Amino acid sequence: PTRIIQKPGRLDDTEMDAIRLHPARGVELIGNIPFLEEVKSAVLHHHEKYDGTGYPAGLAGENIPYFARIIGIVDAFDCLTSTRSYRPARGVEETLQILLQDRYTHFDPQLVDAFVEVIRKDGWKAAAEEQPAPDGSVQVAIDHDDLSLGSGGGASGSAAGPDA
Repeated sequence: PTRIIQKPGRLDDTEMDAIRLHPARGVELIGNIPFLEEVKSAVLHHHEKYDGTGYPAGLAGENIPYFARIIGIVDAFDCLTSTRSYRPARGVEETLQILLQDRYTHFDPQLVDAFVEVIRKDGWKAAAEEQPAPDGSVQVAIDHDDLSLGSGGGASGSAAGPDA
């Protein structure tokens, strides 16, 4: 539900359960569209973590579908470089450092290295659409929009910011 996605604070257990359902809901949305059949496993498993602590199945390493490993990296990059209601967008270089730091735990290290190399070589231009400024009254040190970067209600480690 939108109210959960836009919630400015830590999610409770019920809200986390709803968030963890979104990969399965994505597969349901694809339904029986023949040309999307091959992407169903990527949609379902894009929040798995390289170390096996992700969801929905706790897959690890190369047991995570290849395309899902790619989507997980791109999803995290998009999340971190986008403004949220509770924090401004992070810079590209800061985001690349987070991805590099979270290799082997959250992300496939070879795919992260390739992604970082391409972004550093070719650059990255954010969407032209202006993003609304974050609400300065909201104070949180988590980023619950991309749950591939942590567990228990928000990002952990470098992705969560200095106060986590």
